[in-house]
Amino acid sequence: MKVFYFSGTGNSFYVAKRIAGENNQAEIISIPAFLKRNEKSLENDEIVIVSPIYFYGIPQIVLKFLEKIEFQNIQYFSVIFTAEFPNGLALNLLKEICKNKKLRLNSCFYLKMPTNYVIKSKLLTPASIDTTLEQADKKIEKIAGIIKNKRNYQENDLRLYSWITSAKKYQQQWEIDFPQFDSKFLSTDACTACKVCEKKCPVGNITVTEKPHWNGECEACLRCINICPQKAIQYTHATEEKERYFNPRIRINELA
Repeated sequence: MKVFYFSGTGNSFYVAKRIAGENNQAEIISIPAFLKRNEKSLENDEIVIVSPIYFYGIPQIVLKFLEKIEFQNIQYFSVIFTAEFPNGLALNLLKEICKNKKLRLNSCFYLKMPTNYVIKSKLLTPASIDTTLEQADKKIEKIAGIIKNKRNYQENDLRLYSWITSAKKYQQQWEIDFPQFDSKFLSTDACTACKVCEKKCPVGNITVTEKPHWNGECEACLRCINICPQKAIQYTHATEEKERYFNPRIRINELA
């Protein structure tokens, strides 16, 4: 089994790590790292993908992975979406991709996790983060059991959150705005040019000389703004004085 993940601040990686541990220490693979290897196909294997939901849809780099890779004779295929609020748009898009690729989706899950969207969301308190992760742990155990036993299971968006919030409209706007997303990052005088943001950007989009420069290939994972030791990275002025989030159950050096 191979467990692929894309993770900005550790939530999806944490889930991938737990799923792999419950399934005979399956191989954990970063989606950006895998794409850099320029491999074209996955064959004769069990595949699990753990991905966040961005603006009610699937992150662009995960879409690229799903669309680029040829899936051949996959024995079991499962996708786990992590998000503050589950919604149906990501699942509908996933189903469409699977249909076009003639890939059977055996199971799909939503998992509520703490948000890292410091730009607009109110981040949880440490106590609330712990509670949310404890609740997630219970569900991860159930998900791991379903995957281990290769059961078919599909979790639906029973709350119809997508439609209540006009999610489709926002997701379409996100697709328009996405190419310019990193143009609003800036660094303050608190920046020490430590290069943590450059070293840990999952797609190598940041170059630091005296200060960070974003190069237009951002995946909007918000890792840089959340892990800066000096809180020197801001997104316009909307993030000033706001707390940051990184999954407390993993270490930054674990992330690829």
